[in-house]
This record gives sequence, C-alpha cells and structure tokens, in this order.
Amino acid sequence: MTTPLRPHRRLRTVAIILLMALGLALTAMGAGCSGAVASGPAQAAPTSSSPQTTEALTHVVVDSAARSVTVPGAPKRIAVMDPFSAEIAIMCGSGSQLIGAPGGVHGQPILETIFPGLSSLAETSGSTINIETLVQQACDLAIVKTTMSDAELAKLDKMGIPYVKVGYGTMREQIAALRLVGSVLGATAGAKADALARFYGQTLQAVVQHAAKIPAEERLRVYHSINSMEQTDGAGSLGQDWITTVGCIDVSAGESPTSGTDYVATLEQVYAWDPDYVICNVADTAKYTPSDARWKGLAAVAEERILNIPIGATRWGQRGDVETYLAMLWLGCTLYPQYYSDIDLEQTVVDYYRDYLGVTVDQALYDRMLSGQHMWGGNAGSGSGSTSNGGKP
Repeated sequence: MTTPLRPHRRLRTVAIILLMALGLALTAMGAGCSGAVASGPAQAAPTSSSPQTTEALTHVVVDSAARSVTVPGAPKRIAVMDPFSAEIAIMCGSGSQLIGAPGGVHGQPILETIFPGLSSLAETSGSTINIETLVQQACDLAIVKTTMSDAELAKLDKMGIPYVKVGYGTMREQIAALRLVGSVLGATAGAKADALARFYGQTLQAVVQHAAKIPAEERLRVYHSINSMEQTDGAGSLGQDWITTVGCIDVSAGESPTSGTDYVATLEQVYAWDPDYVICNVADTAKYTPSDARWKGLAAVAEERILNIPIGATRWGQRGDVETYLAMLWLGCTLYPQYYSDIDLEQTVVDYYRDYLGVTVDQALYDRMLSGQHMWGGNAGSGSGSTSNGGKP
C-alpha cells in the first residue's frame, strides 16, 4: 500500500514540479530565439493588420556577373538603369514597380499600351546613378548593366541598396537575362518572363533547324546598319549571332569591334563586301541612303535591297532590346521564303503579342511594325534623316 505524503513533503514536491516547468519554458524560449538567426529568409508572423504573403521576404539570385545577391521577394520600388531589363519589367506586367526607365524605352507605343504610366516615369541613365533620387524614392532594388562602373556601383553599396547586374551579349545570354530579371520582379512577373524565355528558346531551336537546310552557295551576304550606314556589327556581337543563325553571312562579323561590340566601317570596305542585302535598325537610314550619292553605287542600294528592321514592343534584333526572336523569324521568312515556308510570320506575330503581351495586333498595326516606321518616339521614320537612337545603346 502506498504511504501518503506528509504535508511538508507535498509542498517540496510541488515546488520541484514548478521549477521543472519553468526550466522547460525557458528552454523553449531559447530555441525560438536561436531560430531567428538560422539560415534562410525570415518569415513575418501573421497579424490581423498584416496578412501573411506567399512570397519570401528575401531570396538569393545569381546575376550575370556570377554574384550572389539577396533581393526583396516582392520589390516595390525598382530603379532600372538598363533598357533591356526595363522592357522585360513592362512586358511582364511590372511597370508600376519602376521608379524610372532609360530614355530609349520611352515613346514605344506598344510598351505604353501595356503600361500606360510609362510616359510619366522619370528618365534614368545607363551609366550614372543619382543616388539622392533613389533614396528619396525609397528604392529597394536596382538593376544595372554589367558594364556599369565600380565608382557608380559604390553609391549603391554605400546606401545599402541591393543591385543585380544584367548582361546579354548573345542570344543565349539574353534568354538567361530574361529569366534573371523575371526572378527579381516577383512571382507573377517571373512566371511571365519564364514563358518569354521558353518562347525565345523554342524559336531559336526552330530557326537553327530551318537554317540547316540552306546550302552554302545560297547563303546571302548581309550588311547590318546600326544607327548609321557606317556603324555595323563587330566580331562577337548580338547582330552577328542572330543574323548568322538565320542562315545569312554577316559580312562585317570578322572585324574587331571599335566600340563595344560595334565596328565602324569605311565606305571602301562596304563596297568591297558588296552585300546582297542591307538591313537597318533605324528607318531614316533606309529612307535616305538611296538619295546619298556616296551609296548609290552599292548594288544592294541601287537595286532596292535595303530593308528596315521591324519595330514592335521593342526593336527586333537591336542589341539593347528584347525581341531578337522575332527578328530571326522576320529575316528568315523575308530572305529565304523557300526554306521558311512553313512559318506564317504574320500569324506568329499576332499570336505572340496576344498570348504573351496581351496586345491585339490588327492589319494596320502589323504593317506599321514591319515597316519599321512610326513605331518609336526616337525613330519616327520622317524628318531630315536623323539617326538618333533616342538614348538606346
């Protein structure tokens, strides 16, 4: 039979139990504190006034310069100093998150259709940072080109503003850049950017397959005019990448670049290359070159084989713009209709703008896009032959 506890023993037992309970409580509190500094993003506790979000407060991305950067999970105030990245943000529905955009992005009608607030955005520079403005605007993320100087980036470091470097010198780098920029804009925009990247990759694969059918003796020689007739592609340029992928010979692609990836050719060189076609990224170049006495003797000009590169949401195939995939389809269907006959360019373009950008392209708009005129504030296609690129690289 169990012996009953005496009163003083009962009191001592109760005290021991209370002390043990207190010790367990302190241990639990310590474990909770240690969890606050554990690896991984911190999670805010849900409150009645601040509902829990499905996105992490921060996450880590690896940028084009192979830097691991901790960025906000859902940035609200983004400073974009790179036109390619600004275009991605707008095309993916994140225009309202931008506190500014590079000058060359302004004035593009389709981008303004997607984001009507584009015209009201401040103009940002691709080479200098106004840190006072970024601080005043409560900037929580910056997107810059890989070429931005360390002196400018030091301004962001000093103020503790995270920044992502983006590079896109080739088509495969553009695909990676699409995914990178999407990954820092938030979940919804990231999904749209991934879809665009997949479309880009599928288009690239299709073009490679079509180009493989073109015999060497049928490959056309192309001269790519960038902003003016003398400025063209150098070795390793984006222009060289997409033009040769289509199945053409980029006549200047073997030249060492004189500025960035561009090469400045002499009149004599262009005549010696004697290209079958000249393609121009600025409408005024194609418009006024035939009346320029210096170029009248070039067969491609004399025989009206000089073409404007189309302009849609962006300039197709331009090194600082997104829609290189459409440039490939246009050039292939235009110069090699017999080898790209299964591709309906117009229907592909209409479907792309509807499905990916939510933009309806009717016949009139499609014709304007392919003409390369009246589709961009920096290139109205009329005037005195100016070759201004509106701030675009």
